[in-house]
Amino acid sequence: MSAGGAYNYFASKDDIVLGLVAQERSDIDYLVDQLEKQENPSIAVAQLVHDTIAHTGADAAALAAEIYAESLKNPAVRVMAQANSDLLKEALIVTISKGIKNGTINGRYSPADAAEWLLALIEGYIGRVATNPKLKHKPAAIMAKKTVSHLLGDK
Repeated sequence: MSAGGAYNYFASKDDIVLGLVAQERSDIDYLVDQLEKQENPSIAVAQLVHDTIAHTGADAAALAAEIYAESLKNPAVRVMAQANSDLLKEALIVTISKGIKNGTINGRYSPADAAEWLLALIEGYIGRVATNPKLKHKPAAIMAKKTVSHLLGDK
C-alpha cells in the first residue's frame, strides 16, 4: 500500500499509530492467553519471554521503537500503549503469584518487581533489535528463557 493509500483507511498519522497500538493489544491478548493455558507458571513465564524474543524481527522491533517514540509526544498513544503494557504486567503478576503459591516460583522477588523486570528484559531486547537487526534471536531467546527460569525457579 502506498503512503497515501493508508489515508483511505485512516484520517491521520495519529489514527494510523493508534491502529497499530490497538493491533498490539490483540498480540498481548494472545500472550496473556498463553500464560493462562500453561499449567506450570514458571514455564509459562519463561516461554513467554522466549517466544517474544525469538519472534520479534527487525521490522516489528523498529515499529515498536517508533510507537514508543510517538507515545512520548502523543497522549492518546501513551494511554493506549500504557494500557497494553499494564495488561501484560498484570497477567505476569497473576501468573507469578500463582507460581509462588504453588511452589513452582521461588518468591525471591515480589510478583510486581519480577513482572517489571521481565517487561524491561523483553522491551530492552526489542529495542536492541531495532538498532541492531543482525542480532541472533534464537540464542538470545534461549539465554533469556534460562535466565528467567533461574530467576524465578531456583530456590
